Amino acid sequence: MIKADVLYDKNALSGLMKFNAVDRPWKWAAYILVTLLVTVWLIMNIGRDFFFFYLMILILVAAIDFLVIYSYFIMPKVRLKNFSADKEVMNHFTFTDEAIKITSESKERKGSSEIKYEMIFKACESKDAFYLFVNKRGALIILKNAIIEGTVDDLKSLLNSKIPDKKRNKLIKK
Repeated sequence: MIKADVLYDKNALSGLMKFNAVDRPWKWAAYILVTLLVTVWLIMNIGRDFFFFYLMILILVAAIDFLVIYSYFIMPKVRLKNFSADKEVMNHFTFTDEAIKITSESKERKGSSEIKYEMIFKACESKDAFYLFVNKRGALIILKNAIIEGTVDDLKSLLNSKIPDKKRNKLIKK
């Protein structure tokens, strides 16, 4: 049994934002390439017929660019600034062979839950923490220095044995 007591801080949450923002770098390259090609094509055809049509496509591409940049770079920073609701919440994690048991407590509320290892969408590791994603954007953050029973290697081997390879990020090594 491995236990960790985690009080989230801005560093842990900013690490989570980094994993979310650069989840699949090849998508960014493909997106930028398509945007550049469409823009060059539109500029080359701007003097021809259907000027209004080309202008609308250019505006649409610019709007999509703005929304993508906003959702991947600006929104995470806004969420990070507004994390005050979670900053005083103490999370107690207990890793058993069957599931992860979580007890959360703060001044205003207290709760508990259990997450089976099969429910983990993706697992990542940084130099300071483990990020166990339960969906594309939300993750359990287990700081390595917050482990109170067991070791980092114990937790890593438990996660490697319980989470399938396809769900583990390459950062978690056996």
